[in-house]
Amino acid sequence: MRAFINGCRNVVGLDGCHLKGKYGGCLLSATALDGQNGLVPLGIMICKNECAENWFLFLKHLKPRLDEHPVEGINFISDRQKGLREAVHKLFPTSPHRFCFRHMYKNFKSHFKGSKLHTMFWNAAKAYKAKHFQPLEGPDDWEEPRVIIVPPLLIRKQGRPRKNRRKAYDETLHEKKPRCCSKCKQPGHNKTTCGGGPIGSNSTKKRIRLEVDG
Repeated sequence: MRAFINGCRNVVGLDGCHLKGKYGGCLLSATALDGQNGLVPLGIMICKNECAENWFLFLKHLKPRLDEHPVEGINFISDRQKGLREAVHKLFPTSPHRFCFRHMYKNFKSHFKGSKLHTMFWNAAKAYKAKHFQPLEGPDDWEEPRVIIVPPLLIRKQGRPRKNRRKAYDETLHEKKPRCCSKCKQPGHNKTTCGGGPIGSNSTKKRIRLEVDG
């Protein structure tokens, strides 16, 4: 029960099964779901048969521990048969009680068969959000507006349109690379007006003097 109080959802599944063997009887169980949708057993009771009195006795002993859950109100899931509905309503009057979908499908497929209905049935079970079972209508179901909005006219100017857009005042402009002369590789002129390249300068390095015997 510590795991149920500290780390499980406020969802409890109730179900019973028949015991086969020498003694027989019926097994009543209560299970919960943890954060990873794993089953957490809460309690079991072995009785002769599944009836309203036995379910009431089982839930009566289980109620004090279920009330310790921090979330107010326990959600019960069961087949709501053989006294389960009456027992839950007496002991937990404010808690919601829902049908088990697998039990509902067993009754459904006995009257409506087919793989398509099977897929639609389980898709409806997984649609637990409003956007799933109340989706946005398609274009064919949209209402026609009374006022028709006309788009503005597009007036194209003469000439070829610009390839590059005009940049805003706060955008950086790309600096153009200066053109250089193909002869001397210096900027500011071309090969026609080239004067032969830049004038060299004397070296600043000291020359080594050679001593000559005279």
